[in-house]
Amino acid sequence: MVDVPSGRMTNATARAAVWAVVATISGRVVSLGGLILLARLLAPVEFGLVALALAYVMYVEAVSDLGTRAALIYWPNGKDDAALVTFVISFGLSWLWFGLTLLLAPVIANFFRYEAVEAVLVALAWVFPIKALGSTHDAILQKALSFRARLIPEIGLAAAKATMAVCLAQLGFGLWSLVWGHLAGVAAWTGLLWIAVPWKPGWRLPMRLFRPMLSYGRHIVAVNFLAAVLHHVDLLIVGRMLGAAALGFYQMAYKVPEMTIIMLVRAASTVLF
Repeated sequence: MVDVPSGRMTNATARAAVWAVVATISGRVVSLGGLILLARLLAPVEFGLVALALAYVMYVEAVSDLGTRAALIYWPNGKDDAALVTFVISFGLSWLWFGLTLLLAPVIANFFRYEAVEAVLVALAWVFPIKALGSTHDAILQKALSFRARLIPEIGLAAAKATMAVCLAQLGFGLWSLVWGHLAGVAAWTGLLWIAVPWKPGWRLPMRLFRPMLSYGRHIVAVNFLAAVLHHVDLLIVGRMLGAAALGFYQMAYKVPEMTIIMLVRAASTVLF
């Protein structure tokens, strides 16, 4: 590895932290604006039903790439080879999660006692392959501390999600406006990342890196899953015990403290890693 002067690294980290916070706040402000409009167009139970399905999605996303994304950010050399390993594993596993979601959708819907959750989960299963196409590019930007370049994809995600959801809600699509809005946001995020990052996957697989990157990643997976359990278990409890309508109210109220506190801490931790 090449030694980087501490002053230069400090300045780069400080700039990255500023841009990470700007991107986080900007995206959340757009999301909050969309939520305010949607709250006047949709019923709380519709928010709650989608939130139940998204809770499952967030748990899967915590382990979806087996930690190879974090391994890519950490990896000291061979960036292109490490990126290819991450891309192949992430995209390959995304179809596993897609199929598993289709199989588990009836079980999850039965657990929450809402039949509509099954159809929502089947639609949201497409999040996994769509997001996997862009996750490696996002990790490359994080590895280079290029958080300024991440600004447009982050805002694009929030803007596309809010715009699609509000337009469809006005047309009477109900909870499906939230589902298609979420998918549109993820698709916009992926597309903008492919524009922002010149790296493209090749055909030569560096097999030597698969084992060490997966070995590093398994520890990250354990930490991420534990964090997901602690951070989102409240959604499961509220949804299971109080119902989708109560969860809808809870989720809408939760967005304000999430934007002001949790997201800022998350942005800082991402830069520091």
